[in-house]
Amino acid sequence: MVLGLNDALVELTGALAGLTFTLQNSRLIGAAGLITGIAASLSMSASEYLSQKSEKGSKNPTKAMFYTGIAYVLTVLLLVIPYFVFANYYIALGVTLLNGILVILVFTFFI
Repeated sequence: MVLGLNDALVELTGALAGLTFTLQNSRLIGAAGLITGIAASLSMSASEYLSQKSEKGSKNPTKAMFYTGIAYVLTVLLLVIPYFVFANYYIALGVTLLNGILVILVFTFFI
């Protein structure tokens, strides 16, 4: 789950920043970010399942897969939603970066 959150933050924030400066259209950036994030969450979930399945001491690879996928999708939604809320893509990028920092702070607090 930690790997899923970390990967979502780094990968998607970088992709959204690049898309913001390239596309300059909030809705298009949000749609591309959502597609990228959902595809990456499926990949990360499958990787977590295979990783847990290959370890002998692992209890439930399916449960680990779902936790990782859900954490990834929730992070994706948190990072992409500002592009559907704000028409100005620079404001949306700023809110996305703040959301990323918020996720890091909340997760650090619980660890």
